[in-house]
Amino acid sequence: MSVRRTRTAVAAAALGALWAGCAGIWPSAHGTAVDSSPVGAAGCPEVSSRRASLVGVPFTLRSAVEDAAASGLVLVRYARAGCGAELEVISGCRLRGRYAWSAKPTARQVVLRTGPELVSRLTLASGALERRLHAQGGLRVEEQVVGRWVAPRGLRRDRAALEGTDCERATHVLTAVELGGYVVVEGPPVALDAAKELFVHHATPPLVEVSRAGDVDACSRPDEARGRPKGCSHALAVRLSPIVDRGPVEAPLAQAVQIPAGTFLMGMDGGADDEGPRHVARLDAFTIDRAEVTAREYAGCVAAGGCKPAGEGPRCTRDKLDQAEHPINCVTFDDAEAYCKWAGKRLPTEAEWERAARGTNGRAFPWGEAWPPPDGAGNLSDATAAALLQGWAIVPGLVDGFPTTAPVGSFAGPASAEGLVDVVGNVREWTADRYDPKAYRAKDRTNPKGPTRGAGRVVRGSSFGDARPEQVRLTRRAVYLEATRSQHIGFRCAVGG
Repeated sequence: MSVRRTRTAVAAAALGALWAGCAGIWPSAHGTAVDSSPVGAAGCPEVSSRRASLVGVPFTLRSAVEDAAASGLVLVRYARAGCGAELEVISGCRLRGRYAWSAKPTARQVVLRTGPELVSRLTLASGALERRLHAQGGLRVEEQVVGRWVAPRGLRRDRAALEGTDCERATHVLTAVELGGYVVVEGPPVALDAAKELFVHHATPPLVEVSRAGDVDACSRPDEARGRPKGCSHALAVRLSPIVDRGPVEAPLAQAVQIPAGTFLMGMDGGADDEGPRHVARLDAFTIDRAEVTAREYAGCVAAGGCKPAGEGPRCTRDKLDQAEHPINCVTFDDAEAYCKWAGKRLPTEAEWERAARGTNGRAFPWGEAWPPPDGAGNLSDATAAALLQGWAIVPGLVDGFPTTAPVGSFAGPASAEGLVDVVGNVREWTADRYDPKAYRAKDRTNPKGPTRGAGRVVRGSSFGDARPEQVRLTRRAVYLEATRSQHIGFRCAVGG
Protein backbone atom coordinates (compact mmCIF):
# COMPACT_ATOMS: atom_id res chain seq x y z
CA MET A 1 0.00 0.00 0.00
CA SER A 2 1.51 3.32 -1.02
CA VAL A 3 1.73 6.07 1.56
CA ARG A 4 -0.04 9.23 0.46
CA ARG A 5 -1.18 12.24 2.42
CA THR A 6 -4.09 11.10 4.60
CA ARG A 7 -7.40 12.64 3.72
CA THR A 8 -10.49 12.82 5.86
CA ALA A 9 -13.57 11.58 4.08
CA VAL A 10 -17.14 10.87 5.01
CA ALA A 11 -19.63 8.50 3.43
CA ALA A 12 -23.22 8.17 4.54
CA ALA A 13 -25.96 5.87 3.33
CA ALA A 14 -29.72 5.70 3.39
CA LEU A 15 -32.51 4.35 1.26
CA GLY A 16 -34.56 6.77 -0.78
CA ALA A 17 -38.23 7.55 -0.53
CA LEU A 18 -38.99 4.47 -2.63
CA TRP A 19 -39.30 2.46 0.54
CA ALA A 20 -41.13 3.65 3.62
CA GLY A 21 -39.52 5.31 6.57
CA CYS A 22 -36.37 6.73 4.99
CA ALA A 23 -35.50 9.77 2.91
CA GLY A 24 -33.05 9.50 0.03
CA ILE A 25 -29.48 10.79 -0.02
CA TRP A 26 -27.10 11.38 -2.90
CA PRO A 27 -23.30 11.70 -2.72
CA SER A 28 -21.72 15.04 -3.54
CA ALA A 29 -18.65 15.51 -5.67
CA HIS A 30 -16.56 15.40 -2.51
CA GLY A 31 -17.73 11.96 -1.41
CA THR A 32 -19.96 13.29 1.33
CA ALA A 33 -23.60 12.31 1.64
CA VAL A 34 -26.25 14.25 3.49
CA ASP A 35 -29.07 12.21 5.04
CA SER A 36 -32.42 13.73 5.86
CA SER A 37 -34.14 10.62 7.20
CA PRO A 38 -34.78 10.19 10.94
CA VAL A 39 -32.34 8.14 12.99
CA GLY A 40 -33.72 4.66 13.63
CA ALA A 41 -36.63 5.23 11.25
CA ALA A 42 -39.30 2.55 11.25
CA GLY A 43 -38.79 -0.03 8.52
CA CYS A 44 -34.99 0.29 8.41
CA PRO A 45 -33.01 -2.96 8.33
CA GLU A 46 -30.40 -3.82 10.92
CA VAL A 47 -26.93 -2.36 10.35
CA SER A 48 -23.82 -3.99 11.82
CA SER A 49 -21.70 -2.00 14.24
CA ARG A 50 -18.76 -4.39 13.75
CA ARG A 51 -18.23 -4.56 9.99
CA ALA A 52 -18.68 -2.03 7.20
CA SER A 53 -18.30 -2.74 3.48
CA LEU A 54 -16.48 -0.12 1.40
CA VAL A 55 -17.76 -1.51 -1.91
CA GLY A 56 -19.27 1.29 -3.96
CA VAL A 57 -18.28 4.15 -1.64
CA PRO A 58 -16.61 7.31 -3.05
CA PHE A 59 -12.92 6.99 -3.94
CA THR A 60 -12.04 9.63 -1.34
CA LEU A 61 -13.25 7.47 1.54
CA ARG A 62 -11.50 4.28 0.38
CA SER A 63 -8.32 6.28 -0.25
CA ALA A 64 -8.47 7.85 3.21
CA VAL A 65 -8.75 4.39 4.82
CA GLU A 66 -5.91 2.99 2.69
CA ASP A 67 -3.58 5.93 3.38
CA ALA A 68 -4.26 5.96 7.11
CA ALA A 69 -3.80 2.18 7.46
CA ALA A 70 -0.39 2.42 5.78
CA SER A 71 0.76 4.82 8.50
CA GLY A 72 -0.71 3.17 11.59
CA LEU A 73 -3.93 2.22 13.33
CA VAL A 74 -6.99 4.02 11.98
CA LEU A 75 -9.48 5.89 14.18
CA VAL A 76 -12.91 6.64 12.72
CA ARG A 77 -16.31 8.05 13.54
CA TYR A 78 -18.95 5.46 12.65
CA ALA A 79 -22.60 6.21 13.36
CA ARG A 80 -26.11 5.47 12.17
CA ALA A 81 -27.47 7.95 9.62
CA GLY A 82 -31.10 7.35 8.75
CA CYS A 83 -31.45 3.84 7.38
CA GLY A 84 -27.73 3.55 6.70
CA ALA A 85 -24.54 4.68 8.40
CA GLU A 86 -21.68 7.10 7.94
CA LEU A 87 -17.94 6.56 8.29
CA GLU A 88 -15.29 9.24 8.70
CA VAL A 89 -11.53 8.79 9.09
CA ILE A 90 -10.30 10.95 12.00
CA SER A 91 -6.92 12.20 10.78
CA GLY A 92 -6.24 14.27 13.91
CA CYS A 93 -6.16 11.30 16.28
CA ARG A 94 -3.87 8.28 16.59
CA LEU A 95 -3.48 5.10 18.60
CA ARG A 96 -0.05 3.55 19.03
CA GLY A 97 0.52 0.37 17.04
CA ARG A 98 0.63 -0.90 13.46
CA TYR A 99 -1.21 -3.46 11.38
CA ALA A 100 0.28 -6.81 10.41
CA TRP A 101 -0.43 -8.28 6.98
CA SER A 102 -2.32 -11.57 6.75
CA ALA A 103 -2.82 -13.12 3.30
CA LYS A 104 -6.22 -14.77 3.12
CA PRO A 105 -7.69 -15.04 -0.41
CA THR A 106 -11.48 -15.09 -0.33
CA ALA A 107 -14.09 -14.74 -3.10
CA ARG A 108 -17.55 -13.36 -2.36
CA GLN A 109 -20.59 -13.06 -4.62
CA VAL A 110 -24.04 -11.75 -3.75
CA VAL A 111 -27.14 -10.64 -5.68
CA LEU A 112 -29.11 -7.79 -4.11
CA ARG A 113 -32.77 -7.42 -5.10
CA THR A 114 -34.33 -5.23 -2.42
CA GLY A 115 -33.62 -2.00 -0.61
CA PRO A 116 -33.20 -3.66 2.81
CA GLU A 117 -30.72 -6.16 1.32
CA LEU A 118 -28.75 -3.27 -0.18
CA VAL A 119 -28.59 -1.36 3.10
CA SER A 120 -27.63 -4.44 5.13
CA ARG A 121 -24.79 -5.48 2.79
CA LEU A 122 -23.55 -2.16 1.33
CA THR A 123 -24.59 0.22 4.08
CA LEU A 124 -22.22 3.08 3.21
CA ALA A 125 -22.93 2.98 -0.53
CA SER A 126 -26.65 2.26 -0.50
CA GLY A 127 -27.64 5.87 -1.15
CA ALA A 128 -25.64 5.99 -4.38
CA LEU A 129 -26.74 2.55 -5.60
CA GLU A 130 -30.42 2.59 -4.59
CA ARG A 131 -31.64 4.26 -7.78
CA ARG A 132 -29.87 1.69 -9.98
CA LEU A 133 -31.22 -1.19 -7.92
CA HIS A 134 -34.82 -0.09 -8.44
CA ALA A 135 -34.33 0.85 -12.10
CA GLN A 136 -32.74 -2.44 -13.20
CA GLY A 137 -34.17 -4.91 -10.70
CA GLY A 138 -30.95 -6.03 -9.04
CA LEU A 139 -27.24 -5.65 -8.41
CA ARG A 140 -24.55 -8.30 -8.32
CA VAL A 141 -21.44 -7.71 -6.22
CA GLU A 142 -18.24 -9.66 -6.88
CA GLU A 143 -15.39 -9.29 -4.39
CA GLN A 144 -11.95 -10.89 -4.44
CA VAL A 145 -10.13 -10.44 -1.14
CA VAL A 146 -6.37 -11.09 -1.13
CA GLY A 147 -5.80 -10.49 2.58
CA ARG A 148 -6.18 -8.03 5.38
CA TRP A 149 -4.34 -5.65 7.66
CA VAL A 150 -4.91 -6.88 11.24
CA ALA A 151 -4.43 -4.86 14.44
CA PRO A 152 -2.32 -6.33 17.29
CA ARG A 153 -4.02 -8.67 19.72
CA GLY A 154 -4.84 -7.21 23.10
CA LEU A 155 -5.05 -3.73 21.62
CA ARG A 156 -5.85 -1.10 24.25
CA ARG A 157 -8.99 0.69 23.06
CA ASP A 158 -9.93 3.03 25.87
CA ARG A 159 -10.08 6.74 25.10
CA ALA A 160 -7.21 7.54 27.47
CA ALA A 161 -4.84 5.78 25.03
CA LEU A 162 -5.74 8.07 22.10
CA GLU A 163 -3.36 10.86 21.10
CA GLY A 164 -4.20 13.96 19.09
CA THR A 165 -6.36 17.05 18.87
CA ASP A 166 -9.52 15.51 17.40
CA CYS A 167 -9.96 12.36 19.46
CA GLU A 168 -13.28 13.33 21.02
CA ARG A 169 -15.04 12.53 17.75
CA ALA A 170 -13.50 9.06 17.37
CA THR A 171 -15.97 6.26 18.10
CA HIS A 172 -14.17 3.17 16.74
CA VAL A 173 -10.74 1.83 15.81
CA LEU A 174 -10.35 -0.28 12.67
CA THR A 175 -9.08 -3.66 13.87
CA ALA A 176 -8.93 -5.09 10.34
CA VAL A 177 -8.91 -3.73 6.78
CA GLU A 178 -9.64 -6.15 3.91
CA LEU A 179 -7.84 -5.48 0.62
CA GLY A 180 -8.52 -6.69 -2.91
CA GLY A 181 -10.75 -5.72 -5.81
CA TYR A 182 -14.44 -5.66 -6.61
CA VAL A 183 -16.96 -5.04 -9.36
CA VAL A 184 -20.68 -4.21 -9.17
CA VAL A 185 -23.00 -4.82 -12.13
CA GLU A 186 -26.69 -4.10 -12.60
CA GLY A 187 -29.34 -5.88 -14.59
CA PRO A 188 -32.46 -8.05 -14.45
CA PRO A 189 -32.38 -10.59 -11.59
CA VAL A 190 -32.66 -13.51 -14.02
CA ALA A 191 -29.53 -12.40 -15.86
CA LEU A 192 -27.69 -11.79 -12.59
CA ASP A 193 -28.53 -15.26 -11.28
CA ALA A 194 -27.44 -16.85 -14.57
CA ALA A 195 -23.96 -15.29 -14.39
CA LYS A 196 -22.03 -17.98 -12.55
CA GLU A 197 -18.52 -16.70 -13.29
CA LEU A 198 -16.84 -13.70 -11.75
CA PHE A 199 -17.21 -10.50 -13.80
CA VAL A 200 -13.44 -10.17 -14.13
CA HIS A 201 -13.21 -8.09 -17.32
CA HIS A 202 -16.54 -6.59 -18.31
CA ALA A 203 -20.25 -7.20 -18.03
CA THR A 204 -22.04 -8.85 -20.94
CA PRO A 205 -25.37 -7.26 -21.98
CA PRO A 206 -27.94 -7.00 -20.54
CA LEU A 207 -25.64 -6.58 -17.53
CA VAL A 208 -23.98 -3.18 -17.06
CA GLU A 209 -20.98 -2.41 -14.85
CA VAL A 210 -21.69 0.40 -12.37
CA SER A 211 -18.71 0.38 -10.00
CA ARG A 212 -15.25 -1.18 -9.86
CA ALA A 213 -12.01 -0.96 -7.91
CA GLY A 214 -8.86 -2.86 -8.84
CA ASP A 215 -8.25 -5.83 -11.09
CA VAL A 216 -10.59 -8.58 -9.89
CA ASP A 217 -8.99 -11.10 -12.26
CA ALA A 218 -5.50 -10.45 -10.88
CA CYS A 219 -6.78 -10.50 -7.33
CA SER A 220 -8.07 -14.03 -7.81
CA ARG A 221 -4.47 -15.20 -8.37
CA PRO A 222 -2.47 -13.61 -5.52
CA ASP A 223 1.30 -13.85 -5.48
CA GLU A 224 2.06 -16.06 -2.48
CA ALA A 225 5.31 -14.19 -1.81
CA ARG A 226 3.77 -10.71 -1.85
CA GLY A 227 0.12 -11.46 -1.27
CA ARG A 228 -1.00 -8.24 -2.96
CA PRO A 229 -0.63 -8.20 -6.76
CA LYS A 230 -0.93 -4.91 -8.61
CA GLY A 231 -4.46 -3.57 -8.53
CA CYS A 232 -5.38 -5.46 -5.36
CA SER A 233 -4.65 -2.93 -2.63
CA HIS A 234 -8.11 -1.41 -2.51
CA ALA A 235 -9.93 -1.36 0.83
CA LEU A 236 -13.04 -3.56 0.53
CA ALA A 237 -14.27 -3.71 4.11
CA VAL A 238 -13.28 -2.76 7.64
CA ARG A 239 -13.75 -4.38 11.01
CA LEU A 240 -14.67 -1.93 13.78
CA SER A 241 -14.22 -2.08 17.54
CA PRO A 242 -15.67 0.64 19.77
CA ILE A 243 -13.53 3.05 21.74
CA VAL A 244 -14.16 2.46 25.43
CA ASP A 245 -14.99 5.47 27.58
CA ARG A 246 -13.78 4.45 31.02
CA GLY A 247 -15.77 6.45 33.54
CA PRO A 248 -16.51 5.96 37.24
CA VAL A 249 -17.23 2.37 38.20
CA GLU A 250 -20.48 3.46 39.84
CA ALA A 251 -23.38 4.90 37.92
CA PRO A 252 -23.62 8.72 38.05
CA LEU A 253 -26.01 9.97 40.71
CA ALA A 254 -28.38 11.20 38.01
CA GLN A 255 -28.67 7.63 36.75
CA ALA A 256 -29.15 5.95 40.13
CA VAL A 257 -31.94 5.98 42.69
CA GLN A 258 -31.33 5.84 46.44
CA ILE A 259 -33.84 3.72 48.35
CA PRO A 260 -34.00 4.42 52.10
CA ALA A 261 -34.10 1.71 54.71
CA GLY A 262 -37.54 0.68 55.88
CA THR A 263 -40.50 -1.61 55.37
CA PHE A 264 -42.76 -2.19 52.38
CA LEU A 265 -45.59 -4.45 51.25
CA MET A 266 -44.24 -7.39 49.21
CA GLY A 267 -46.18 -9.93 47.17
CA MET A 268 -49.94 -10.16 46.70
CA ASP A 269 -52.89 -12.32 47.66
CA GLY A 270 -55.08 -13.85 44.99
CA GLY A 271 -52.39 -14.08 42.33
CA ALA A 272 -50.17 -16.97 41.31
CA ASP A 273 -49.24 -19.36 44.12
CA ASP A 274 -45.66 -18.07 44.30
CA GLU A 275 -46.75 -14.39 44.52
CA GLY A 276 -48.18 -14.73 48.02
CA PRO A 277 -48.88 -14.35 50.75
CA ARG A 278 -48.69 -10.58 50.86
CA HIS A 279 -46.40 -9.57 53.72
CA VAL A 280 -44.29 -6.79 55.20
CA ALA A 281 -40.57 -6.98 54.41
CA ARG A 282 -37.75 -4.82 55.77
CA LEU A 283 -34.67 -3.74 53.78
CA ASP A 284 -31.52 -1.81 54.53
CA ALA A 285 -30.83 1.25 52.37
CA PHE A 286 -29.51 0.56 48.86
CA THR A 287 -29.01 2.26 45.51
CA ILE A 288 -30.33 0.87 42.22
CA ASP A 289 -29.86 1.90 38.59
CA ARG A 290 -32.64 4.11 37.29
CA ALA A 291 -32.57 2.33 33.91
CA GLU A 292 -31.66 -1.04 32.50
CA VAL A 293 -28.06 -1.54 31.33
CA THR A 294 -27.78 -0.57 27.66
CA ALA A 295 -26.14 -2.41 24.79
CA ARG A 296 -23.54 0.38 24.59
CA GLU A 297 -22.67 0.10 28.27
CA TYR A 298 -22.40 -3.69 28.07
CA ALA A 299 -20.17 -3.44 24.97
CA GLY A 300 -17.78 -1.30 27.02
CA CYS A 301 -17.44 -4.11 29.54
CA VAL A 302 -16.79 -6.63 26.75
CA ALA A 303 -14.15 -4.37 25.19
CA ALA A 304 -12.45 -3.98 28.57
CA GLY A 305 -12.34 -7.75 29.10
CA GLY A 306 -14.79 -7.75 32.00
CA CYS A 307 -17.70 -9.44 30.22
CA LYS A 308 -18.33 -12.12 27.64
CA PRO A 309 -20.18 -11.07 24.46
CA ALA A 310 -23.95 -11.21 24.66
CA GLY A 311 -25.87 -13.62 22.45
CA GLU A 312 -26.70 -12.81 18.84
CA GLY A 313 -30.04 -13.05 17.07
CA PRO A 314 -32.62 -11.10 15.09
CA ARG A 315 -34.05 -9.47 18.22
CA CYS A 316 -30.88 -9.36 20.32
CA THR A 317 -29.50 -5.83 20.75
CA ARG A 318 -25.81 -6.75 20.59
CA ASP A 319 -23.93 -5.02 17.74
CA LYS A 320 -27.03 -3.26 16.42
CA LEU A 321 -25.78 0.18 15.49
CA ASP A 322 -29.21 1.76 15.93
CA GLN A 323 -29.90 -0.01 19.25
CA ALA A 324 -26.91 1.10 21.32
CA GLU A 325 -29.19 2.80 23.85
CA HIS A 326 -31.64 -0.11 23.99
CA PRO A 327 -31.30 -2.49 26.95
CA ILE A 328 -28.80 -5.27 26.43
CA ASN A 329 -30.60 -8.60 26.17
CA CYS A 330 -29.71 -12.19 25.28
CA VAL A 331 -27.42 -12.32 28.33
CA THR A 332 -27.11 -15.14 30.86
CA PHE A 333 -27.26 -14.71 34.62
CA ASP A 334 -23.47 -14.98 34.74
CA ASP A 335 -23.16 -12.28 32.05
CA ALA A 336 -25.34 -9.91 34.07
CA GLU A 337 -23.50 -10.66 37.29
CA ALA A 338 -20.11 -10.11 35.60
CA TYR A 339 -21.16 -6.71 34.27
CA CYS A 340 -22.40 -5.51 37.65
CA LYS A 341 -19.17 -6.70 39.29
CA TRP A 342 -17.10 -4.89 36.62
CA ALA A 343 -19.08 -1.72 37.35
CA GLY A 344 -18.46 -2.03 41.10
CA LYS A 345 -22.02 -3.15 41.78
CA ARG A 346 -24.12 -6.30 42.03
CA LEU A 347 -27.48 -7.60 40.88
CA PRO A 348 -30.39 -6.51 43.09
CA THR A 349 -32.13 -9.09 45.24
CA GLU A 350 -35.70 -9.94 44.36
CA ALA A 351 -36.94 -7.95 47.35
CA GLU A 352 -34.86 -4.89 46.39
CA TRP A 353 -36.20 -4.98 42.85
CA GLU A 354 -39.81 -5.13 44.05
CA ARG A 355 -39.29 -2.37 46.64
CA ALA A 356 -37.77 -0.03 44.02
CA ALA A 357 -40.47 -0.86 41.46
CA ARG A 358 -43.55 -0.76 43.73
CA GLY A 359 -42.66 1.74 46.42
CA THR A 360 -43.99 1.20 49.93
CA ASN A 361 -47.72 1.02 49.23
CA GLY A 362 -47.80 -2.22 47.22
CA ARG A 363 -49.24 -0.91 43.95
CA ALA A 364 -49.85 -3.53 41.24
CA PHE A 365 -48.53 -1.41 38.35
CA PRO A 366 -46.45 1.77 38.23
CA TRP A 367 -49.61 3.74 37.34
CA GLY A 368 -51.78 2.18 40.06
CA GLU A 369 -54.27 -0.69 40.01
CA ALA A 370 -56.20 -0.21 36.74
CA TRP A 371 -55.85 -2.27 33.56
CA PRO A 372 -55.30 -1.70 30.63
CA PRO A 373 -52.29 0.61 30.97
CA PRO A 374 -52.52 4.29 29.98
CA ASP A 375 -50.75 5.66 26.92
CA GLY A 376 -47.01 5.95 27.44
CA ALA A 377 -46.98 3.41 30.27
CA GLY A 378 -44.24 1.26 28.79
CA ASN A 379 -42.95 -0.82 25.90
CA LEU A 380 -45.37 -3.76 25.95
CA SER A 381 -46.75 -6.03 23.24
CA ASP A 382 -48.85 -3.69 21.10
CA ALA A 383 -50.13 -3.20 17.57
CA THR A 384 -46.59 -2.30 16.43
CA ALA A 385 -45.30 -5.65 17.67
CA ALA A 386 -48.22 -7.53 16.09
CA ALA A 387 -47.27 -6.17 12.67
CA LEU A 388 -43.82 -7.77 12.98
CA LEU A 389 -44.43 -10.73 15.26
CA GLN A 390 -47.41 -12.61 13.90
CA GLY A 391 -49.53 -14.41 16.45
CA TRP A 392 -48.40 -12.48 19.52
CA ALA A 393 -51.03 -11.37 22.02
CA ILE A 394 -51.25 -7.59 22.35
CA VAL A 395 -52.61 -5.03 24.80
CA PRO A 396 -55.84 -3.86 23.10
CA GLY A 397 -55.65 -0.25 21.96
CA LEU A 398 -52.00 0.21 22.96
CA VAL A 399 -49.55 1.64 20.39
CA ASP A 400 -46.08 2.35 21.78
CA GLY A 401 -44.24 2.54 18.45
CA PHE A 402 -41.64 -0.18 19.13
CA PRO A 403 -42.11 -3.78 17.90
CA THR A 404 -39.30 -5.06 20.14
CA THR A 405 -36.97 -3.19 22.51
CA ALA A 406 -36.89 0.60 22.84
CA PRO A 407 -34.20 3.02 24.04
CA VAL A 408 -34.14 2.93 27.83
CA GLY A 409 -36.24 5.65 29.40
CA SER A 410 -38.40 6.18 26.32
CA PHE A 411 -41.47 5.91 28.57
CA ALA A 412 -40.66 8.22 31.45
CA GLY A 413 -44.17 8.33 32.85
CA PRO A 414 -45.60 6.82 34.74
CA ALA A 415 -42.27 5.68 36.18
CA SER A 416 -42.07 3.54 39.30
CA ALA A 417 -42.90 5.05 42.68
CA GLU A 418 -39.18 5.71 43.17
CA GLY A 419 -38.48 7.02 39.66
CA LEU A 420 -37.17 3.86 37.97
CA VAL A 421 -38.00 3.52 34.27
CA ASP A 422 -38.91 0.39 32.31
CA VAL A 423 -39.97 -1.68 35.32
CA VAL A 424 -42.78 -2.74 32.98
CA GLY A 425 -41.98 -3.48 29.35
CA ASN A 426 -38.75 -3.38 27.36
CA VAL A 427 -37.00 -6.38 29.00
CA ARG A 428 -37.46 -8.51 32.09
CA GLU A 429 -34.57 -8.41 34.54
CA TRP A 430 -32.28 -10.91 36.24
CA THR A 431 -32.11 -10.70 40.04
CA ALA A 432 -29.57 -12.22 42.41
CA ASP A 433 -31.98 -14.68 44.07
CA ARG A 434 -32.39 -18.35 43.36
CA TYR A 435 -36.02 -19.32 42.96
CA ASP A 436 -38.15 -20.79 45.72
CA PRO A 437 -41.91 -21.01 45.04
CA LYS A 438 -42.56 -20.86 48.81
CA ALA A 439 -40.12 -18.03 49.57
CA TYR A 440 -42.81 -15.69 50.89
CA ARG A 441 -43.80 -18.15 53.63
CA ALA A 442 -40.43 -17.75 55.36
CA LYS A 443 -40.50 -16.20 58.84
CA ASP A 444 -37.37 -14.08 58.37
CA ARG A 445 -38.47 -11.11 56.26
CA THR A 446 -35.55 -8.75 56.91
CA ASN A 447 -33.30 -8.38 53.86
CA PRO A 448 -34.78 -11.60 52.42
CA LYS A 449 -32.77 -13.62 49.92
CA GLY A 450 -33.48 -16.77 47.99
CA PRO A 451 -32.23 -20.28 48.78
CA THR A 452 -28.53 -21.14 48.56
CA ARG A 453 -29.09 -23.97 46.08
CA GLY A 454 -30.96 -24.38 42.83
CA ALA A 455 -30.25 -23.76 39.16
CA GLY A 456 -33.11 -21.35 38.53
CA ARG A 457 -32.85 -17.60 39.14
CA VAL A 458 -35.71 -15.19 39.70
CA VAL A 459 -36.45 -12.82 36.82
CA ARG A 460 -38.67 -9.82 37.56
CA GLY A 461 -40.54 -7.29 35.44
CA SER A 462 -42.07 -7.67 31.99
CA SER A 463 -40.94 -7.29 28.39
CA PHE A 464 -41.96 -6.01 24.97
CA GLY A 465 -43.64 -9.39 24.45
CA ASP A 466 -45.97 -9.26 27.45
CA ALA A 467 -49.63 -8.25 27.09
CA ARG A 468 -51.68 -9.68 30.00
CA PRO A 469 -52.05 -8.07 33.44
CA GLU A 470 -50.72 -11.14 35.22
CA GLN A 471 -47.55 -10.85 33.12
CA VAL A 472 -47.10 -7.13 33.72
CA ARG A 473 -47.96 -6.63 37.40
CA LEU A 474 -44.98 -5.85 39.61
CA THR A 475 -45.45 -8.93 41.82
CA ARG A 476 -44.90 -11.39 38.98
CA ARG A 477 -42.14 -13.92 39.63
CA ALA A 478 -40.55 -15.87 36.79
CA VAL A 479 -37.77 -18.44 36.95
CA TYR A 480 -35.13 -19.16 34.30
CA LEU A 481 -32.05 -21.36 34.19
CA GLU A 482 -28.86 -19.36 34.68
CA ALA A 483 -27.61 -20.22 31.19
CA THR A 484 -30.71 -18.82 29.47
CA ARG A 485 -30.13 -16.19 26.77
CA SER A 486 -33.48 -14.62 25.97
CA GLN A 487 -34.46 -11.64 23.86
CA HIS A 488 -36.85 -10.79 26.70
CA ILE A 489 -34.27 -10.64 29.53
CA GLY A 490 -31.79 -7.94 30.51
CA PHE A 491 -30.84 -6.44 33.88
CA ARG A 492 -29.98 -3.43 36.01
CA CYS A 493 -27.50 -3.21 38.89
CA ALA A 494 -27.61 -2.18 42.54
CA VAL A 495 -25.13 -1.31 45.29
CA GLY A 496 -25.23 -1.16 49.09
CA GLY A 497 -27.70 -2.88 51.30
